Amino acid sequence: GFQEAFEASRESDLGNGLKVRIVTVEDLVLLKFIAWNDRPADRERDAEDIVFIFEHYLKFAPGSEDLLYEQHKDILEANSFDADLAAIQLLAYRIKLRAKPETLALLREITGNEPKQTSFVAAMLARKTSDSYRADKARMKLVAFRRGLD
Repeated sequence: GFQEAFEASRESDLGNGLKVRIVTVEDLVLLKFIAWNDRPADRERDAEDIVFIFEHYLKFAPGSEDLLYEQHKDILEANSFDADLAAIQLLAYRIKLRAKPETLALLREITGNEPKQTSFVAAMLARKTSDSYRADKARMKLVAFRRGLD
């Protein structure tokens, strides 16, 4: 995950000779999944961050909304034209395109393994207090993400 993130990162000049590398939203999600998988009991915050990105992906990733509506209508159709779920699947698809085979295999294992899915959904819901954010909706988001990896 780190190598992919570094390779896709962009250098940004903050002025006064200070330059930093900034990872893409897609790589941030990849790294968050790996960190959560390493220590799920200690990394609920990573799951929460992933949920936040899931919910705001089209705003965070420049050009992703146009990409979804212009080039990936099939993803919209696969998600019954639910733009939120389609965006999550697009996010995963874009990760898949540049992930190394071993990283992709790990991500598929994290998101496709039933006990890990259940644990991840619980972490996604850990601090959510709204009745509108239920386990079934969280699982739908995780399933949409997993579809994008296939």
